[in-house]
Amino acid sequence: MRSPHTATERELERWCILLTAALLIAAPVAGLYTDDLSGILPGLWRILTSPSPLTTDYYVMAGLGATFLNAGLCGGFVLLMERLLGTPFKPGLFVAYTLVIAHGFYGLNPLTLAIGTFGLLIGCKILGSSLKDNLGAALFNGCLGPLFGELLFRYLQGDAFDPSNPGLSLLGLLLAMGFSLLSGLAVPAMLPGIKKMHKGYDLYNAGITIGLLSIFLYGLLYRSFGVAHPASLAAPGPLALPDGRSAQAFVNGFYLLVFGLALITGWLQNGHTFRGYGALVRHNGYEANFVDEFGTPLCLINVGIYGLFILAYMNAMAAMPGAIGFTGPTTGVILAALTFVVLGQEPGDVWPIMLGYLLLGGLHWKITGGTSFLCASQPYINSFAFATGLCPIAGRHGWKWGALAGFVCAALCTQIAPLHGGLMLFNGGFCAGITAMILVPILETIESRKA
Repeated sequence: MRSPHTATERELERWCILLTAALLIAAPVAGLYTDDLSGILPGLWRILTSPSPLTTDYYVMAGLGATFLNAGLCGGFVLLMERLLGTPFKPGLFVAYTLVIAHGFYGLNPLTLAIGTFGLLIGCKILGSSLKDNLGAALFNGCLGPLFGELLFRYLQGDAFDPSNPGLSLLGLLLAMGFSLLSGLAVPAMLPGIKKMHKGYDLYNAGITIGLLSIFLYGLLYRSFGVAHPASLAAPGPLALPDGRSAQAFVNGFYLLVFGLALITGWLQNGHTFRGYGALVRHNGYEANFVDEFGTPLCLINVGIYGLFILAYMNAMAAMPGAIGFTGPTTGVILAALTFVVLGQEPGDVWPIMLGYLLLGGLHWKITGGTSFLCASQPYINSFAFATGLCPIAGRHGWKWGALAGFVCAALCTQIAPLHGGLMLFNGGFCAGITAMILVPILETIESRKA
């Protein structure tokens, strides 16, 4: 074991430790808030033993406190593996950590995360690759958590599956580990080639990689053998709390504390100023590394400002007609939208993506006569969070192209999940990647003719 060897890596690790601690502390506070403190551990057990295809709402399944505890334990797993393997806490590992805790609210738990991680690490061992250098990719493999949960508990039982009495068989465990190893061998080989397809314009490179793989796995395990579609055990919906309180109030309090702390810490470390943040916002976000270019203090300021920006958008969507409200998935994707906050995401290049979603929502509102606002539904909320990975399009080619990217991604988002049956959690990243592959050749052709 060793600690990160640079000041930047120590700072990133320290921030992740604090966020993990905040999640773990929030768990009992959430239990008191919901008058369900005694239900936290039973709720966590249900999360661990339940199949969770996209998008399973852990708030409905297990309660607010158990969900925060699950997300915190997922974050703790990342920190433990980082120390055990001696992996430097570079921005790429920060990306993987953020996605892990985001998915800890809707579809991922320490058990399925461990299966996904160990499968890829075993694959690296077989191929002779460095384990410590591939921890980030191994954690990305955890986004197949819904598949591993299905194989562990439901796939072999079919109609006999009883969610109140889950059973774990040796064959189910072997199937889960076997397919984790399969993806562990395939994903590292596919990642470099996939990036060439979208030319770096989609930050969620792993989304396309694992998305394509999951289409094959769903077709093989379900469609080919006539196995029933993996239905969610907890449909997304607002969490009913006593005395008229809402999950939205608690989640807002948590994120205001987290983003406020990041903003204040960055401001203090930056000499009590925001100097330099304007240059960060003006960066085009293409193949960016904000940590190396601007330093950790400005990155923390970006976490704070950009995080509050995303939080404001989610609250605005929650106020719209027909809104789903603050569910487990909604809470998680606020963090997912910050995944690349140190590698290219900032408000200046994300607002055009947001505009594209709102334009589609407005068009839908006009056509349907204003019964509900499309972008306030769960699929579009989740999709927008990952569509932020298209920010290099807006950064390099202007806000109009960014808005078009958001519009196209929003139009595609509900068509992607049926392809993989909800067996992976990078649905939005997969959709963003397809959007980039559609738009980038068109954009480059137009610009080449102008030249």
